[in-house]
Amino acid sequence: MKRILFCIQDFKQGGIPRCLQSLLSHVDTTSYQIDLCGLRHEGDYLESMPNCNLLSADYVVNNLMLFTTKITRSNFFVCLPSIFLKVLRNIILKLVGKDILLIRLASIGRKMSSKHYDMVISYAEGYPAVLVENIDAPKKIVWIHNNYAFEGARQGCSITNFEAFSVVCCVSKASKSAFDNYYPQYSHKSRVIYNLTNITLIKQMAKEPITDERFVTDGFFTIVSIGRVCAVKNFAIIPSIVNNMLDSDKSRLKWFIIGDGPEDEKEVVRTQIKKEHLEDTVILLGNKINPYSYLAKANLFVLTSVYESYPTVINEAKALDIPILANDIQSAHEMLDGDNAIISRVEDMSKVISVLINQVDKYNTMKLQHCNFVQSNSDLMEEFYALLD
Repeated sequence: MKRILFCIQDFKQGGIPRCLQSLLSHVDTTSYQIDLCGLRHEGDYLESMPNCNLLSADYVVNNLMLFTTKITRSNFFVCLPSIFLKVLRNIILKLVGKDILLIRLASIGRKMSSKHYDMVISYAEGYPAVLVENIDAPKKIVWIHNNYAFEGARQGCSITNFEAFSVVCCVSKASKSAFDNYYPQYSHKSRVIYNLTNITLIKQMAKEPITDERFVTDGFFTIVSIGRVCAVKNFAIIPSIVNNMLDSDKSRLKWFIIGDGPEDEKEVVRTQIKKEHLEDTVILLGNKINPYSYLAKANLFVLTSVYESYPTVINEAKALDIPILANDIQSAHEMLDGDNAIISRVEDMSKVISVLINQVDKYNTMKLQHCNFVQSNSDLMEEFYALLD
């Protein structure tokens, strides 16, 4: 039996933990033994990673990785170790130019060499890659879930030593093309392996009841958008999309946004909703551990992102046969090739949505189309296993 290690930053709601969950759910446990290292044990996916042995978090790293938790009176003492370590980290960094987090990650990686893994995988660049590159193993792989054509997507690459890795796995052709352009010296190492979609689990979870009373769909054309609330997802454009529609169409519409994010980013979206007087039409539902119940009841899924490497949520909408409207970005063209989807510039989405609301036959034609996936899960797993050879 071959031993594999995956390393991930945390288990918060988002595409990377969700994709890893899908991959692990398809692993052949008779041939492969999987260890999973999370740098910080935090997030909705912490208790739901299948077919793996979850390693204990390192105390120092776990506390140093506390980046986004809001410090309040109620959790101040719980967060005190993290506050102390982060202050100490900044002091040492300024005084001697050394980052104790990177030093600690490298030390942990060297110690893990004793486990004799056949393959070690950093399931994202950045801090997980620092740990993995220091493990002595026959094959080291780093996964790229970003599109390096955009500056904001390159945050983790500055501390990633791509020289140390045998293979760079990009989640789409768009992602690989951008990586190759930014790092041409490593283009010979890069390859594409699409993310898997756990169709069975998605359909099962979609049957669970909805408890949020704000999610009212009866009598409305219901749109759902899902993702981390941030500038890249472009949710702040949604109110203006709606307000460019006729009043008769707006009155028949409900648009729900599912996802969490930094408070300042959420406030940007709230401000736009208030500015356009759409508090009853465009509704921020916040984070949902199970977004699929909501997605399953939508008439349309809309992707407004400025860029994406491989938007997992498109495949999740496909799994539930929900018609899709996606912004005109490269990865959308890569993932969507059927009559169940429309690719349109954000500026033209008002017209597209109005057509779908008013032309019932056109909408029903979309709804009845079978949603095709770029590759089957079995083919993708064969590509993954081939990495060991």
